[in-house]
Amino acid sequence: MKKYKEFEIDGVKYTIEYKKEIVVDDKGVYGTVTYPTSTIALVETMQGHKVNQDVTDWTMYHEIAHIMLNNIGIDIPETSIERLAERLGSMLLQMNKTLK
Repeated sequence: MKKYKEFEIDGVKYTIEYKKEIVVDDKGVYGTVTYPTSTIALVETMQGHKVNQDVTDWTMYHEIAHIMLNNIGIDIPETSIERLAERLGSMLLQMNKTLK
């Protein structure tokens, strides 16, 4: 699996960490972003199975979409932010896969 290490958005360096498990609100999730430490955490396994590269890539772009929305001050309900981040993450992943 390709392991990303870091990137910058708006002059802030984000570090990427890989974890065996990530739990938010008692649920396993594929990734999270923590703003105070400028860290994205990506899960390596989910329910005992290795997470494939496409899921890891999509999750990373999803978390980057959250960072972008946060940085421009989008103030809408969390459920709408989550749907928007899902869609933006998918578009970023498709762009990256087709970039020539």
